[in-house]
Amino acid sequence: MNETMRVKKMQNKKISIVLSVILLLSAVLSGCEQVTQVQQKPYIAVVAKATESRFWKSVASGVSTAATEYGVKVTFEGARNEEDYATQNDLIMKAVENRAQAIVFSAIDANKSLEAIQEARKAGIHVVIIDSGINTEDIDLEISTDNYAAGEMAADAVLANKAQELKIGIVNFDINSANGRQREEGFKNKVLQDKRAEIVDIINVESNISSGNKGTKRMIEEHPEINVIATFNEWTSLGVGYAVEEKEMLEDIQVVGFDSNVILADMLERGSVDALILQNPFSIGYLGIENAYKLIKNNKQSETVIFTDTTLITRENMFDENNQKILFPIENE
Repeated sequence: MNETMRVKKMQNKKISIVLSVILLLSAVLSGCEQVTQVQQKPYIAVVAKATESRFWKSVASGVSTAATEYGVKVTFEGARNEEDYATQNDLIMKAVENRAQAIVFSAIDANKSLEAIQEARKAGIHVVIIDSGINTEDIDLEISTDNYAAGEMAADAVLANKAQELKIGIVNFDINSANGRQREEGFKNKVLQDKRAEIVDIINVESNISSGNKGTKRMIEEHPEINVIATFNEWTSLGVGYAVEEKEMLEDIQVVGFDSNVILADMLERGSVDALILQNPFSIGYLGIENAYKLIKNNKQSETVIFTDTTLITRENMFDENNQKILFPIENE
């Protein structure tokens, strides 16, 4: 009888050990499955022109919102300034090394990042262009403002000026930036249809306030007949606005700029700037991630170009309810 009990105890112990091993293996396998699920979370690298302007902060907000909604891992990095294409190329190669499944990219220079993008494509990475394009058709999709049409919208704002002569100066940013060139082209082609219009001078400055300010003051000094200035991004708009204030020429020069922030809205209200073409950077960022995710999942995209909205804001309509929402959007920090 005692021998039988000992046998049963041994059998029960063996059963306990087997059950413990099964439970342990189950836990290990479950943990591995969870790790695999994390590893399988799609990774999208966003390489922006910059990160500090109101425009790019709004893009980042759109990116963050879409990343949360679609359950993707996202990195959002940009160059030190909007002339620093070399850092952008380094970030593209970093995304390749980190096995990103898609890169969302805004090109500082339409030519200087071609090789890096080609390397990403060779690695099988989807490429979605946002805001400013690159000189290759080997991308999946481009999402941006219709920059040519936005330039035409700026021209419409100038042509609303009742002056008998429109002596125009243009302050653009990097000559190799595709969106700046397209805005300038749309602006010139539209404004020169009016016989009153003459383009007196065109300058390209670095995409920062100081360069825009100095370039504008120099242009005004060299061409005192200028009574209209058109400029095509947030930093140059600030530089031009400050220059007009410092020259005390608010009543003499009409300024049409692009984008907005608290300072530009204040300039618009007090007359340093007369009109702003506002893009939809939140949508650009959101749609960039949304469509990159779709490409990762489906490996195809029916559209090749998506244009987002633009709005002309003037002193006369800036306090309209809808325009206030565009000037001062509520976004994720």
